[in-house]
Amino acid sequence: MVEAYDLLAEARSRFGELSASEEKLLRCAESGDIAYCGPSEKDDDPANDPAKAAGWGKERTVRAKLIRWMCIDAEASKHIDPLGIQVHAARIGDPAKEENLDLDAAAISFRLSFELCEFQVPLWLRDARIVALNLSGTRVPGLRADRVVTATVLLRGLRADGEVRFGGANIGGSLECDGATFVNKGGYTLLANGIKVGGDVFLRDKFSAEGEVCLLGASIGGSLECQRGIFVRKDATSLNAERIRVKGDVLLNDNFTAEGEVRLLSAEIGGQLSTDGAQFGDGSIVNLQNATVKKAFFWRGISTDSPIRLDLMHASVGPIGDDEQSWPKKGNLL
Repeated sequence: MVEAYDLLAEARSRFGELSASEEKLLRCAESGDIAYCGPSEKDDDPANDPAKAAGWGKERTVRAKLIRWMCIDAEASKHIDPLGIQVHAARIGDPAKEENLDLDAAAISFRLSFELCEFQVPLWLRDARIVALNLSGTRVPGLRADRVVTATVLLRGLRADGEVRFGGANIGGSLECDGATFVNKGGYTLLANGIKVGGDVFLRDKFSAEGEVCLLGASIGGSLECQRGIFVRKDATSLNAERIRVKGDVLLNDNFTAEGEVRLLSAEIGGQLSTDGAQFGDGSIVNLQNATVKKAFFWRGISTDSPIRLDLMHASVGPIGDDEQSWPKKGNLL
């Protein structure tokens, strides 16, 4: 008689003593439940704030190698519920012994969800296939997900100190980064050249990037929405969407803020392009050379206190909705 597989016992035999959070994760992964590793299940509990993770005890640490084993071991992964690995308010990785959570090229048949967690090591997902990825409210030192294939990516409220890479990725649904903070001064914050997104891309509602957001050659089946987003890379490109193809709208309105060039050169926009109420810092450029906007182009409610430049050379747009006081000063409209 073959003994039933015991995921928890197998993990103990491989990794030795387990933390309280690791034991909880293993049990919850089998049942499809969320492993709540903090003192409560509340998102707004200060004790679950990953910004304060330095004060969390060892019992809230989950080793990267344990998660990797759960994802790629042929037998272990069979016992993970389709709802997947769901961790809430834990520290991920042991930086003294682990360099990263390496899931490159992994074929993962369930979801990965790490909410309000602190990654102490970078997360690698290059060439991986995942059902869905959720890092809402989490802090990461870097994320490499080039060419990842997944249904949806939720990075709402994420804090990333270092590059977040999705170059060549294929996301069937939406890429949601509302309220996220990406910091990589002088370099790329979100590098997603050639990304394909079937739904929308949301960089809204206090989304903040200190460094370049690069969507060069991206293909978006829905809309690109950046309302109330902040994009800063002075004297360089803050938002690079050159040759982007968007079936829906591009919304850079409602207190969208940029310092640096907003580059939409040769963009193809199937809906409208709105910059109503946008704010541009000193020396900023909106570059629409050779761009095509099928529907209306809105340029209204824009402060001209700073010397914004607008380049519309060889651009093609539908109706223009404008107000006279929003147009750049003499010499700054091409």
